[in-house]
Amino acid sequence: QEGNQLHSAQILEQLVLQQVDSDGPSNKGFIKTVKPLLLQLREKIKKEKKTWQDQVNDRAEGVKKCNAKFAEDSAAMNSHRSNYLKRSAAHKKCRAKQKRMYKDQKRCKSIEASAKERRKRELKLLKKSKKLPNTKICKGMSGESYEEWLQRMADGFQKRIT
Repeated sequence: QEGNQLHSAQILEQLVLQQVDSDGPSNKGFIKTVKPLLLQLREKIKKEKKTWQDQVNDRAEGVKKCNAKFAEDSAAMNSHRSNYLKRSAAHKKCRAKQKRMYKDQKRCKSIEASAKERRKRELKLLKKSKKLPNTKICKGMSGESYEEWLQRMADGFQKRIT
């Protein structure tokens, strides 16, 4: 059918060009023949134009939605990256602090173990000694920390042993 319409359109075009060359239609028969063809073609062209325009509009709307989704995804990605960078810096600081604290705790365990060993040695020496310590010395003095008390005790016992 499209081939016939194209053919009809070509014939119509030739008739119109002939009439234009002859300074307008010379008879009413031509107008009666051409007018229904023109109306029919006009309706067909309008329908096809609407179909094509609807397709173009649909595709343009699809592109518009795609662009909006892309912008939204891009903004979300940038937000995630920004959050990651902020959290990454905080995480690195926290890990550095954790590392320092671990070293301090390890050092503390070592000091505690050596103090425990020293107490054991001093207790052995004290048991070997026949002299009993003065109990007044064993009481903590006001403002004295545990470490200071322990050192004072160790020094006192050491003096008694030697």
